[in-house]
Amino acid sequence: MASTPRIVLDGVSTGTATPAAGNGHEHHHFHHTGRRLRHILRPDGKKVHVAASPEEANHLRKTLSVTEKEEDFDVLIHGSPEHVDALRHTHQHHTDRHQRLKDEHPEIAAEFERVIRELDELSRELHMVSSHAVQLDASFSKYGYSAHLRTKDSPTNSSAASMNSEMFDKETWDAERKSGTTMRFYQKPIVRQYFHKGLLWRAKEAQEVASYELFIDLFYVGIIAITGDTAAEHATGESLLRFSITFIMGWKFWSDISILISWFDCDDILRRCSVLFILTCLLGFTTNMASAFETTYTPLVAFYLAARLFVAASMLWYAYTIPMVRACMLVNATLITLPAALWIASTHVEEPSRQALIWPALSSTPSASPS
Repeated sequence: MASTPRIVLDGVSTGTATPAAGNGHEHHHFHHTGRRLRHILRPDGKKVHVAASPEEANHLRKTLSVTEKEEDFDVLIHGSPEHVDALRHTHQHHTDRHQRLKDEHPEIAAEFERVIRELDELSRELHMVSSHAVQLDASFSKYGYSAHLRTKDSPTNSSAASMNSEMFDKETWDAERKSGTTMRFYQKPIVRQYFHKGLLWRAKEAQEVASYELFIDLFYVGIIAITGDTAAEHATGESLLRFSITFIMGWKFWSDISILISWFDCDDILRRCSVLFILTCLLGFTTNMASAFETTYTPLVAFYLAARLFVAASMLWYAYTIPMVRACMLVNATLITLPAALWIASTHVEEPSRQALIWPALSSTPSASPS
């Protein structure tokens, strides 16, 4: 039975196994939902290592090539077609071997299956009672309190239970550590989600709506109300034209902030200051909207360009720090920067010739997404 494939679940061996001769200890193997198989031994003896990401796969190849021959192992990415084929091949091998055992020893095989089912049920129940944490994230963790419920084990726990407890303590520490008042000044940005070889990769932390995002939405609603009231007082074609211009300019403020927040994950002080700067420009833009086409057009465009060029500079920084989305960020930064010349020129032209510069400048909107 040495050729029987074995699979390792986060360091715990599982699969088909028989007690060694002279060893009275039974090996109970059970699977916990949500945990991934990290190692698979093929029927031909070749070991398969499963990586969670392309970066981890490259690291595993470099590490294993030092101690093992390249023909003795494979490194596959979790969820890739090669990983699925390896699982199916190993699963088929176990299925065939299981059928042979049932044909050769039907009574013993049936008794083994019954005992294994009972052990699996007891093991799952023991895991739920002793090590599994129930998290009430909705209300407790945001205020810094722990919402984890579990019972204390005796000092003679199994190694698997100890490992689960250590993992749980680490997750608890990471969750509660972020509930404090400290925040990094700068954190390297990462893309929240992207496709790689047909798989969707996401940031490890769940995306939540920040409080300042709701404030931005309310701010934008106020802008719509101001521009709408002005257009409603004088229901003419000229009022509709002016409403469209200020509405689109205000929408681009909101779109820029949404891009900075939703595309990249870097919750640090620098991002908060960036959002605050854009909101300051938005406030200056709002105060100049009412008389924009009479006396305050130049300040209106100045606040608008300050925010837009700041976003373009941010995208250039993301292009430098994240090579994976460099082309996308360069395209978006270019689409934001080029119309600035048209906006500056429009401040030196009177109506109605100004419209010939405004609308081409408004029509260039970044649309490329890093995902």
